[in-house]
Amino acid sequence: MVKVPERLDTITAAAIANPGMSSYAALVNRAKITENDVVLVNGATGTAGTLAIKMAYGLDAKKVIALGRDKEALQTAGADFYLASNDYEGKSQSQYIEDLGQIIADVTIVLDYLWGDTAEKIMQALYKFSNRQSEIRYVQIGTLVASNINLPGALLRSTKITLLGSGMGSLRGKELVSAIENVLELAIINNWQVATNIFKLENIKEAWNAPSHPRPIIII
Repeated sequence: MVKVPERLDTITAAAIANPGMSSYAALVNRAKITENDVVLVNGATGTAGTLAIKMAYGLDAKKVIALGRDKEALQTAGADFYLASNDYEGKSQSQYIEDLGQIIADVTIVLDYLWGDTAEKIMQALYKFSNRQSEIRYVQIGTLVASNINLPGALLRSTKITLLGSGMGSLRGKELVSAIENVLELAIINNWQVATNIFKLENIKEAWNAPSHPRPIIII
């Protein structure tokens, strides 16, 4: 159980706690973020991905890059650079990898909420364009696109990419609780807001069927 700070309203706390924890734990506990890190967020248009951008800045990342499908959402997400995959529908995917490579050459941390072929393209771009001397911590958080990827062994042998997972199992319960506590404090310090859709308890069925963004919140 986590106590909500008095300076934070309960709706914001409920909306931010879990998605914020996902990026905080990945950045702090798994990737060991420093102020010199450049962070790439794959899947940056949902609540968790948008918060991941804010989280990276809140933890003093040097630069943040956002990837996702929706160009309009990426434009307002607040990252230094972005690339929308929707712009490449019907086009050569090699062009997407080339364009991706132009903005991720100095990436040192990847937060991946999508996995699947999106992860394959990121790794191909890192293989082709990244500084081979830099350590890259690739943190797998979610599988919204697919559960599996095709990963050539040569890619890992030829780069300094370290694959990490972040979630129950790779993190202890007390680390996750601590992450939520720190997320709520950062929300106060940085005045983070999350778009929410409020439901009363009697409308719980409607809440379960609601889109994940804006974030559904059930009040009792």
